[in-house]
Amino acid sequence: SHPMPALVSLRVSPYQWKNPDRLAETLAILRRLRGTISEVALFTHATHPAIPLAAAREAAGGIAAALPAFRSLGLTAGINVLATIGHLDEWADGSLAEPWQHLVGPDGRVSASCYCWSDPRVLSYVRELYRAMAAAEPDFIWVDDDIRLVGHREAVQLACFCDGCLGAFA
Repeated sequence: SHPMPALVSLRVSPYQWKNPDRLAETLAILRRLRGTISEVALFTHATHPAIPLAAAREAAGGIAAALPAFRSLGLTAGINVLATIGHLDEWADGSLAEPWQHLVGPDGRVSASCYCWSDPRVLSYVRELYRAMAAAEPDFIWVDDDIRLVGHREAVQLACFCDGCLGAFA
């Protein structure tokens, strides 16, 4: 039997793929390391809250333009959507700021940046977010782990206890 080849994925910050000089440096490093890295996942953004759709569409367009350079090195190239509903409360400027339902903890604490998936407006946002990513024609889309019920650090540790979720549970 033949051993399965290892898959090594490199997640690439927008600070690397958005800046032409840093992108060239990254590609040069990857060229030298051929055979070590199997795929790259380009982050949509650098902070952990969800971002407005306009910013997501702009990121998808930039990523679509950068993907061929990575593919030319024989790499599988995709998108890492850093935040779908939000990981934690940070960097309010430039983050999604909608009056939609936010995550609520069992103590009633409401997250400033993390949204509740039971709100139809949030689900509509998520649909449009991933449509924008798919339009970039990546080899894959990496959904980050903010779609979880626990551990939204600096936000809500256990979710969700909003009226909509409590009603659905009841």
